[in-house]
Amino acid sequence: MIRKITWFLLRPLWDLVMRATVATSDKTRVYGFEVANLRSAETDVFAEKLQAAFQVIEVTDPALFRGVRKRLQRIIIADGEVGYYHPRMRGAVIGAAYFERCTAEEIALVIVHEATHARLWSRGIRTTPTRRARIEEICIDAEIAFAEKLPNARAVIAGIRKKSAKPWWTDEILGERLASLVPSGDEKNWLARMVKKLPRWMGVGEG
Repeated sequence: MIRKITWFLLRPLWDLVMRATVATSDKTRVYGFEVANLRSAETDVFAEKLQAAFQVIEVTDPALFRGVRKRLQRIIIADGEVGYYHPRMRGAVIGAAYFERCTAEEIALVIVHEATHARLWSRGIRTTPTRRARIEEICIDAEIAFAEKLPNARAVIAGIRKKSAKPWWTDEILGERLASLVPSGDEKNWLARMVKKLPRWMGVGEG
């Protein structure tokens, strides 16, 4: 009960921080989606790869792309290696590290994954500690279903399975990822410390 009350009190502040940070960020539009860059790097660096990733989705699976466009309004570029669906922003938060090391196809898989979280959210399915693993399995299955339509499907699917062999949805890992979204990134920042505890408190964190 204490955890629920704490999350009830903290969530508006968390949402306010995200909204304020996105509102003051550098923005552009890519393929009809708003792209909010929370990093100091030039937005064009990310926009080019996002453009290619959206093209991969649209060409490979037009119906899926329509679903992505329906459920996601924006892409939010944050620090670190994070993938996260923020329902109140209707945005997929993607870490800059992904853009630095991933191909357009791999970025497309991240978008498909987060758009699946958005689809589940729109159906009233919320993340809880008992549901979290199953929800991630559904999102991984969506990645694989999309990857099966790619020319190099076998290699891409092998990469997905390798990545998912080590769960990233534990409380500790999700806490670190969520804390990386706090603008200061300072370990001593009280909000970062509180945010790290969110997965333990309420099972939050759409991976």
